[in-house]
Amino acid sequence: MHLLDRYALSCGVSADKPFIDESYFPLTYDKYIVFQTSGKGNARQYDYWNKVFAFIREYTTDYKIIHVGVPSDPAVEGCDLDLRGKTTIKHLAYLIKNCSLYLGIDSLSAHFAGYY
Repeated sequence: MHLLDRYALSCGVSADKPFIDESYFPLTYDKYIVFQTSGKGNARQYDYWNKVFAFIREYTTDYKIIHVGVPSDPAVEGCDLDLRGKTTIKHLAYLIKNCSLYLGIDSLSAHFAGYY
């Protein structure tokens, strides 16, 4: 028996498939990439986002690049839309669900991307 089923049984409830609440976020882009630059701790810092975006731009210009995260995350040149600190968790879920690619560190955003 799975641990979750055991907990549910002991609580007298049934486990169901998890879901994520989303909320529409207005964008004018059809094709976009979402990325998050940092998280807690130096091990989650990545200093080469500019190079990553340069490689993406060499390959295609069809995709817009959207920066999400908290306001204290470092700014990155080369993104088309900076949404650091401007989204709710539900908006973030919507953006990641509808993006073509997510790039980033281990964070809530990465878990959303894994779910979708």
